[in-house]
Amino acid sequence: MANKKPVGAKTIKPYEAFLHIVHVSDAHYRHPSVYPDADIERYVRQATDALRRVKPKLADEYWELWLQGNASHDPFAHELFCDFLRFFAAEPEFRGIETWLLDTGDLSAKGDQASIDTALARLEVYRRILGSKTEKLFLYGNHDA
Repeated sequence: MANKKPVGAKTIKPYEAFLHIVHVSDAHYRHPSVYPDADIERYVRQATDALRRVKPKLADEYWELWLQGNASHDPFAHELFCDFLRFFAAEPEFRGIETWLLDTGDLSAKGDQASIDTALARLEVYRRILGSKTEKLFLYGNHDA
């Protein structure tokens, strides 16, 4: 009698994934041709000039990152994220399950069209890695508008 299922009890199925969501947020991509606000750039120039007196090579590297829009972000983040997505997409446990790519804002740093286009191109790279059937949804953040 102890092994008998009570009347009306449901059989619990093992966990089965039906949807994966890959979440991206606050990437703050900036097209290299887009310059930041004058006050911010002036501050970065002053900091870079001060750093140049002590570590000229490091100052030059930082300034180059600033021009690329990566000064406050890890310049390797995009490629590392692509590596993760390639792993994820190839993993047998995850294959065959619908995947959504969700960006929840601040994809660009300044909201200009060139930066948004750069950011959308990055999202497209992510979508292609995940598979052509992947849905893509993005919401604009305060930096994008």
